[in-house]
Amino acid sequence: MIHSRDSYFAYSNSAVTETGISSSQRGMRLGGTVLVCILLFFLGVPSGFSQAKGGAGIEGSTHEAKTPHYRVLSQTSLSEAQELGAYLEQLYQLFNSTFHFPESPASTPLLVRLFQTKDSFDRYLALFLNESREDFVYIHHTDPSRRELLTYPCAPGYFYPSLHHQAFLQFLRAHIQNPPLWIREGFAIFFEKVRLDSSSRNLQFKENLDWLDTLKGMIDPAPATSDRPFIPLERFLFLTPEEARSNLKSFYPQAWGFVTFLLYAEDRSYSRFLWDTLSSLQRDASLSENHDSIRKRVLAFYDLGKVEQDFKTYIKNRPSFVSLIQAGIAAYERDAYKEAEDAFKEASLLEPSEPLLYYYLGLIAYSTKNYSRAEEQYLKALSLGGPKGLIQYALGVNAFAWNRPAEALSYLSAAIEVDPSFKEKAEPLLKRLKR
Repeated sequence: MIHSRDSYFAYSNSAVTETGISSSQRGMRLGGTVLVCILLFFLGVPSGFSQAKGGAGIEGSTHEAKTPHYRVLSQTSLSEAQELGAYLEQLYQLFNSTFHFPESPASTPLLVRLFQTKDSFDRYLALFLNESREDFVYIHHTDPSRRELLTYPCAPGYFYPSLHHQAFLQFLRAHIQNPPLWIREGFAIFFEKVRLDSSSRNLQFKENLDWLDTLKGMIDPAPATSDRPFIPLERFLFLTPEEARSNLKSFYPQAWGFVTFLLYAEDRSYSRFLWDTLSSLQRDASLSENHDSIRKRVLAFYDLGKVEQDFKTYIKNRPSFVSLIQAGIAAYERDAYKEAEDAFKEASLLEPSEPLLYYYLGLIAYSTKNYSRAEEQYLKALSLGGPKGLIQYALGVNAFAWNRPAEALSYLSAAIEVDPSFKEKAEPLLKRLKR
């Protein structure tokens, strides 16, 4: 079987996208995350697989690094193979801090290949699949020695989420060959935003909320979102690959949401639901056999109608980054500055690197005549990549009100230089500053 993150995060005319909101008339836009949902679900491994066994089809020299759980083969360098192996080992430990699978020293190491280029990745992938993939691919086989995760160098913002997703699939299926699809894909999305702390060099979990607003829309749908129906749990928990493929727009948000609910719901019986489900699964059982085991060993103790209602309530009550931004902007527009500040601060806990937050916190501080605080927030927005013209203009207006004419002149002139569209707005202040 072949797994690829671009099977549901792929750019296509048939894609479903989720984008950020605009910040009203103030000229700054929240960078949206494009989430696309087209899945080529669980393709069978073609006969060409035997050609790749033992590394046939790999051109150039290969560097090998081993860790307790991984064997990394890299076309780039030995140091990069070692670095990737160390990173994967941390990932494995992070995954297993949730799943608590027993260690099995005699098991086959998890094989990961790092190709020199996208072209070499594509040539190797062609042994299994008659099309290229932009994303990394995990190839599953009943023989553990034939399982492998294929990667290639690319931008960090793409490399790591893709690696986390596919490495989780490889990890999980090393312990349970045929887990329910909602566990497999839900947790793979759940772990995508793990990040490396720059000071400690340790991996830290960061919750992935990219699907939250989509799932909210599924639970309380408007007519425009009727193509994303919520899947009743009595069906959802036992989807086959074919059924998941025909419900893609709903499947991924719901899979992520359900595992998140089971982990974080205040009612800890739902945590037990998850662990009982995992305990009921057999390592080498078929998907159908594992489904039957869940029905007999888990669902007999739960009212599935209540579980579904509690799941929906949990999702409805969770504030999302976008909803907090919208609430903050609305409060700012009606001069409810404390309410706006609280909303933006709460949003910053979810996305601390979003410049829009600090731009609006600067506007709030300016409106309450806290000019030093406004400058601090604007500069932070600028350092995080906010639009230079807009923020330089805001800094100039703030400095003018703060009675710092030299700084105001510098900021306003810089705003016009970066973005000439601010010249008309800045001219009246510049004339007053030059008198």
